[in-house]
Amino acid sequence: LLEMMVVLLILSVGGCKNDKPPSIDHGYPDNIAVLLRDNCATSGCHESTSYENAGGLNLNTWEDLFKGARGGSPVVPYNPNASYILQALNTDTSWLPMLEPTMPLGREAYTPLELQEIIDWINAGAPNAEGQERFPDDADRTKWYAINRLCDQISVFDAQSGQLMRVIGVGNDGLAIEEAHDIILSPDQQFWYISYLYWTPHI
Repeated sequence: LLEMMVVLLILSVGGCKNDKPPSIDHGYPDNIAVLLRDNCATSGCHESTSYENAGGLNLNTWEDLFKGARGGSPVVPYNPNASYILQALNTDTSWLPMLEPTMPLGREAYTPLELQEIIDWINAGAPNAEGQERFPDDADRTKWYAINRLCDQISVFDAQSGQLMRVIGVGNDGLAIEEAHDIILSPDQQFWYISYLYWTPHI
């Protein structure tokens, strides 16, 4: 009887090892994977087989996230306010607009601490699990620049992917709109300059 129990135990342990699902290299830092991938890249939502019916946003991997969606780029490195994924997760309109329906669908809303984790990650450049950025600084990268005149912001797009890679605030006055008007690129393409309709010089 004892020998039979030992054999059954070995078979049972062996079966557990064989049944363990293979690890998936999703590319997210562990804490972000729990919040975005585990909650949102689920069956019928933002995963590989159903994302086209979920705004075109696939959250299955870090690389998928940066392919964007029909609404544009959900995460803009270094700029949480320009990252609309936060508006989709937010339930507090006192600090950020809220998109409806609130995500993740059918699950509890994220706590302020959970949202802060995502904010901190975006502020750090939204790196992958190895600390690499999707759009690292590269002087040779071909970019498109667009002026958001009524916001005094410059949007920078990666020309190869078409994704929004930076949103940069410009102007001297934090209260008044100075209306950035034109962008001039230096001949060596190392610098860009802005002209304004209304400029408030520092005194």
